Amino acid sequence: MRDQLPAWIDIQKIAPGLSLDGRLVLSDLEDWPAGEASVTLHLDVAQASSGRLELHGRLQGESQMECQRCLQAMSVAWDAEFRLEVVSSEAQAQRLPDTVDAYIAEQGRVRLHELVREESILALPMMARHPEGSCQPPGAMSTE
Repeated sequence: MRDQLPAWIDIQKIAPGLSLDGRLVLSDLEDWPAGEASVTLHLDVAQASSGRLELHGRLQGESQMECQRCLQAMSVAWDAEFRLEVVSSEAQAQRLPDTVDAYIAEQGRVRLHELVREESILALPMMARHPEGSCQPPGAMSTE
């Protein structure tokens, strides 16, 4: 496994059957919203029924976030999968069926760092919280 993912890959140089594995420190990226975080990516390139390239990915990551109940730091882990059909424009993406998610390869590139960041944000909980009963909100009185 590579320690780091390339920032982008050229769609003219990838083909069905290609696999890519790597790790990315998300907190090093601009606009990462969730504290210290890293993620590993496994990506397979396949051919969609439309004939276009399709990206099958799995992300496994962990980030430090603030519990919205007790306001203390907590670790949040995620394991998410995605499947995206590669298109070259917004117009092509709009013509895809609603059941197909698109990735727009601007300038013929799959921007891996951006893709991993966006898919990781989608995998994060909307509100991070410790399990019920395992933390206490500030100002709440203890029953002990």
